[in-house]
Amino acid sequence: PFRLSTHVGDVGHAIIVGPTGAGKSVLLALMALQFQRYAGAQIFAFDKGRSLRAAVLAQGGAFHNLGDAGGPVFQPLASIDEEESRARAAFWLLGILTQEGVAPDPAIRDAVWSALGNLAEAPVKERTLTGLTLLLQRADLRDALKPFTLDGAHGRLFDADEETLALADLCGFEMETLMRREAAIAPALRHLFDRLEQRLDGRPTLLLIDEAWVFLDHPLFAAQLRDWLKTLRKKNVSVVFATQSLADITQSRIAPAIIESCPSRIFLANDRALEAGIRPTYEAFGLSARQIELIATASPKRHYYYQSAAGNRLFDLTLGPIALALCGASDPETQKLIDRILIEAPDDFAAAFLDAKGLAWAGDLLRARRALNSRTEGAFRCAAE
Repeated sequence: PFRLSTHVGDVGHAIIVGPTGAGKSVLLALMALQFQRYAGAQIFAFDKGRSLRAAVLAQGGAFHNLGDAGGPVFQPLASIDEEESRARAAFWLLGILTQEGVAPDPAIRDAVWSALGNLAEAPVKERTLTGLTLLLQRADLRDALKPFTLDGAHGRLFDADEETLALADLCGFEMETLMRREAAIAPALRHLFDRLEQRLDGRPTLLLIDEAWVFLDHPLFAAQLRDWLKTLRKKNVSVVFATQSLADITQSRIAPAIIESCPSRIFLANDRALEAGIRPTYEAFGLSARQIELIATASPKRHYYYQSAAGNRLFDLTLGPIALALCGASDPETQKLIDRILIEAPDDFAAAFLDAKGLAWAGDLLRARRALNSRTEGAFRCAAE
């Protein structure tokens, strides 16, 4: 038996590296489920391809497809009656203006802050980007913000009169659609980061980033990740990200921060690890010839090689049928199944999903446990009365 903990001392950051189809998403999903053992735990997962969707939903979590037509919408100015929130909103707006080619100067900063102050006196539902543009006296600022209002391409996402992004203790964020909307990426990520950081209050928190190569390529996400790796340890947060190649890390603009801040590294099976063009990258991470050989001869979707100052170990997950059904649910057919269950049995997702996967006995156990819990709660209420 092998008990895996990504913590070395008080640092729980880790990287998971391996080629497509070798088992990264399965391991991330299992880590998310197992992290639930800690009291008060929070898990936030940035996904690509909805590979973590089944695991998140089965645990009663929220899964958001950011940027999708049916996804959540934002109201970034909702709380500007609070000075701290108004300062965050001003920073967010100045970021949009910069992106749109309007360099903020003192006059622009004053104009934005003044308009926010006036808008703060309006009812919450009227604190929208459209409402802000009506208060801005400068045409260049109104024109720069127009694409993010209801009159522009991204208004549905950013100009809502009510925020629908509901954050739970377990949340998944599908990023693929958003990452295709170039102008919307930075404003959406800034707003999401603000929302998440307000929840980082010392509770044990796991931040998972699947297919991290997509995000390492984006300057805003890379900068945020570098900041997280340096600062979130003090807030009891572990950042774990998976990517396809060691080159994704070594060629990243934040490579030093990643290598320095992640004491735990997990390498997936890679039969090309011994090739002349790839082996030196493994060696740069401190792996010996024997360790690289183990990675090259390991079985994909089965073996994982753990490396840290605490020791090194080749291990496998030995998943049972329930764990495999929940953690290995990234194929298109399973995604269609999830869509159907969310329509037909949204309040009984875990049991219905297991039924559909040929594990009706497990679904029946979940229902029986829920019924028992309901009867127990009822008995407690009667006793209290």
